[in-house]
Amino acid sequence: MNSPKDVLGHNAYRVRLYPNEEQKQVLAKHFGCARFVYNKFLAAKIAYYKRTGKGVSFATCCSKLTQLKKKLPWLAEVDSTCLQQALKNLDAAYQNFFRRCKQGGVPGFPKFKSKHDNHHSFRVVMGNAVEDNYLKIGKVGWIKFRGLRDTFPHGIKIQSITVSMNASGDYYASILVKQETKVTDHRHKEYACGIDVGVAVPLTLVSDSGKCSTTGRNFKLALLKKEQRRKHYQRMLARKQKGSNNRNKIKRRVARAYRNEANLRTDYNHRCSTKIAKHFHTVVIEDLKVNNMTRSAKGTAEAPGTNVAAKAGLNREILRLGWSQFTSFLAYKTAKYGGELIRVRPAYTSQTCSSCGTVDKASRENQSRFKCVHCGFTLNADHNAARNILAKGLGH
Repeated sequence: MNSPKDVLGHNAYRVRLYPNEEQKQVLAKHFGCARFVYNKFLAAKIAYYKRTGKGVSFATCCSKLTQLKKKLPWLAEVDSTCLQQALKNLDAAYQNFFRRCKQGGVPGFPKFKSKHDNHHSFRVVMGNAVEDNYLKIGKVGWIKFRGLRDTFPHGIKIQSITVSMNASGDYYASILVKQETKVTDHRHKEYACGIDVGVAVPLTLVSDSGKCSTTGRNFKLALLKKEQRRKHYQRMLARKQKGSNNRNKIKRRVARAYRNEANLRTDYNHRCSTKIAKHFHTVVIEDLKVNNMTRSAKGTAEAPGTNVAAKAGLNREILRLGWSQFTSFLAYKTAKYGGELIRVRPAYTSQTCSSCGTVDKASRENQSRFKCVHCGFTLNADHNAARNILAKGLGH
């Protein structure tokens, strides 16, 4: 095992906040003011572009914000950096829009925010501190929090805090800090593994020693139970009168059910990615474009799609298992533990014989069985695909 080395970088800690009633009102004011500034300057940018054909710089928006605060004194009741960060978010949204246009992707022009949205957030960059299990957030003050497994690092300067509220009314804070983290090239128990992500079996792993393992069946069962409960609440919601207190109560239950599903998925992906990153030095996985894979198959009126219902079901399964989230977790954790993540092209990994290398889609008898039409090699289809992925990554 090599000695650990210190790497300076950004780390984020996400905790749940427990504000009192007075603090909830202050947080609501911050959410509202940040949303107002974002929408105000988005409308101004659009109007200015229509008149002149030119954009408005971030510096110009900041100077206009100072003038706006003099006209509207209630904007001064919230943290000033909260409003500045709203402008930064708007500027970033424009930059992302232009970048996607250049790359030929879906542009996604910045949208106006609504007070009826399910998610609200703001960010502050000054006046923040942590003490025991209390977090100081700008003008909001000290708020109790939970969620850290270890004690918050002492003496670390907080870069920013992003406060958010979800549809179920829960408050969270993402604390961004800049600190040195120890990266250990700890010689994992095995050198390399190939991973095949799937729908029927979420993860199939094959190591360079030939061992094969699968995981995720219990996770799928647990997720199914939570989905059934959420759908039960959704059926109840459909029968409630709009605007009634009972309907609002059920809406919160539906939101909590969605949150529980997301928490279960995140926990599973965290546990699996950590275990793999610690055990293997080199991890090979397919470079899947999940956004493209989960596009609708409806087509157009002139050219309607085929097997639309089946494709929609497949899309739901891919999204509910969180393939993208798992890959992103695996990427930063392999780097953290001194390992390496290799992404390979997914083409023909499920149609190639891992024994003789013959590519023939007829070898895939069904979703679970692979039998090579050339050499007769027989193996579980996911196991075969994982072996091909590993071989591609290692250059075999």
